[in-house]
Amino acid sequence: MPERTYTLEFTASEVVGLEDRVRNEHCGTPDQHVDAYPLLMKLGSAFLAMTTDAAKLPGTINIALTVPELWLLRGLTKVDEKQSDDTMFGLKLKRKLWAALQTVHGVDEQIGLPVGDVTPTLSKSDVIEQMKKFPEDKYDG
Repeated sequence: MPERTYTLEFTASEVVGLEDRVRNEHCGTPDQHVDAYPLLMKLGSAFLAMTTDAAKLPGTINIALTVPELWLLRGLTKVDEKQSDDTMFGLKLKRKLWAALQTVHGVDEQIGLPVGDVTPTLSKSDVIEQMKKFPEDKYDG
């Protein structure tokens, strides 16, 4: 049975960045194995569709990715990566990949608790407010 895929929409810059990042030897982890060649073919096909010899094309393209492929791409994406046309490139791409993984795994945006968990949750702003109550010098590290 084919592995379930999740379709994400990527810009030409994202496709170029991802295609440049994945190598033949990338295989994920033992519990999230990735066959690099099908992933490279997906990225290569999108690369050809979204670029010319002279430019990146406007618009977006959909790419269907498996869960192990999403994990691999997340691991290969650097938050601080910049491109000439986007200084927040890595941050935005990593957020896109994390959002997809949260959806896949049924995780709520609030502090990473599973959706439907009956445990009370704090919003991110509530956590920040709680952290402000404890000065850093009270921690030994």
